[in-house]
Amino acid sequence: PRTVTFGFRSTQNVERGDAAVAKKIASTFNVPNDYFDKDLSKEPIDVVLDRWLMAGEGRLAEFSSGVDLEVWKRLYESGCEGIVRGDQAFGCRKVKTPDDVVKNIGMMVLDDYHLDSHANKIFENFRKKRPPHLEKKSNESMDEWRDRVNSVFEIPTIFAARSDLKLAYIEVIHPLLSKKLYSVFEVFLIIFESINSCLRQYWLPVLVVLHSLCLEQQASQSMFLRAGPSLNFFRKELRSYDAKKL
Repeated sequence: PRTVTFGFRSTQNVERGDAAVAKKIASTFNVPNDYFDKDLSKEPIDVVLDRWLMAGEGRLAEFSSGVDLEVWKRLYESGCEGIVRGDQAFGCRKVKTPDDVVKNIGMMVLDDYHLDSHANKIFENFRKKRPPHLEKKSNESMDEWRDRVNSVFEIPTIFAARSDLKLAYIEVIHPLLSKKLYSVFEVFLIIFESINSCLRQYWLPVLVVLHSLCLEQQASQSMFLRAGPSLNFFRKELRSYDAKKL
């Protein structure tokens, strides 16, 4: 089997980064490991975003440095027919407040941005409410709420949209998202009362690594959106005739 790791050139040698961890795991199992950097694309930003919209049908606005889809193109061209991903159906980031949950899961609506009165007036016609079944139940902890909406909203909506971007190039398999495995996980929830107590007891070293990977993904998205070409493009679009009509 072949393994692949994605990351930035600047973080490739970070001790607990995904590249270093992947290299050790690959060495342990004696399998090859390729490293694909995902630094910002040098293509025109409008070309990159058009490709992103066509591949994902506009279902995902989660832009990051991988928005050019170059990694998946390279895998396809190298003869790779499919990949096995480690996405799972239980929490990644810690949550303490309702804001943490809706940001973690990606189900924010306009009211979650705490806009001032002027902005509220501008966006008044675009205001939407979250469906009631996605709101926190009175008997749920923050962790339980996060894990429930992860399974009923994030996986079939956001995870699926992410997969569609890759499916334009290769097949994708998610073994940890199987219904049978999630049923086992639900039993553990009952036994250990919360996923945090279960994972702290058995998987704390893994959580440390996962946390570093989550942080790198956040940095990736921030880097793309703050890059000069991206800012210039979005400013131009906001000043366009269509934007003014809205």
